[in-house]
Amino acid sequence: MSLEVLTETEALLDGRYVLSEPLGRGGMATVYRAEDTRLQRTVAVKMLHDDGDSAAFAARAHNEKALLAAVNHPSIVTLFDALLTPDRPRYLVMEFVDGPTLARRLRTGPMRARQVARLARDLAEGLAVVHALGIVHGDVKPSNVLLGRGPGGGPRTAKLADFGIACMVGSPRTTSPGIVLGTFTYLAPETLRDAEPDTPVDVFALGLVLLEALTGRPTYPIGATGRGAAAARSVTPPPIPDDLDPAWRDLLETMTRLDPAERPTAREVSHAAGRLMMADAVRRRPVDAPLEVVAATAGDQGTSPAE
Repeated sequence: MSLEVLTETEALLDGRYVLSEPLGRGGMATVYRAEDTRLQRTVAVKMLHDDGDSAAFAARAHNEKALLAAVNHPSIVTLFDALLTPDRPRYLVMEFVDGPTLARRLRTGPMRARQVARLARDLAEGLAVVHALGIVHGDVKPSNVLLGRGPGGGPRTAKLADFGIACMVGSPRTTSPGIVLGTFTYLAPETLRDAEPDTPVDVFALGLVLLEALTGRPTYPIGATGRGAAAARSVTPPPIPDDLDPAWRDLLETMTRLDPAERPTAREVSHAAGRLMMADAVRRRPVDAPLEVVAATAGDQGTSPAE
């Protein structure tokens, strides 16, 4: 079953999944919208590319399946099914998130601070869960963040997707020394120095994602790669605009410190984001509104990230 056929017409996969339009394509796979004919629900099917026959490719696919199966959290995409048998179409079946990626949303410009605070809380909570399991995502970036409508039509929630290069802390390397996996624009300085991956790299990347959401532009140019760019980023922290709110500036500066030991944990970022949401709710509270109302509704206030 070729991907060329699937992109032109609907196709039935293993007698169960009706594949339709592609939602995105990467180096490892193409993701399709699909219908699960058994459970009568819309899903996302990640079809692994036919040319990925190397041992490292297969290991990453099985690793992604195992890691997603171990995680259950609203801010992490849910794995429903998988087939990774050689000589057959290989795929992962995940929940379908009805909404844009953060990358697509940011093409329209920066987000409001309260929207970014909600985004920070959702993603940091998800990362805290995977980090507690010893998992490093390794590729936190706007195109791997899905913005889905909350239950009951509430504000959009952020979900972290694509665990294709995720790994366990302390696990054996799947690449040769000097080969770095991930997206250069969001890599932590220790990754550029070829250090073993650990959870602070995700906190650094999340800091860059939040900074981009606030400013509407990536901190580092997309095409700026190479030894010179890597060397500069290893010794100079990313610039934080002076016109940001001091609380945001302090949080982003700590998340993007060069020394990974000085960065907050994902759980601490989540708590900080909650305080930012509460502070914003208090600022927008009508003068005669009781404070206890603000405390009860702070988590539900504000425009959604994608609006």
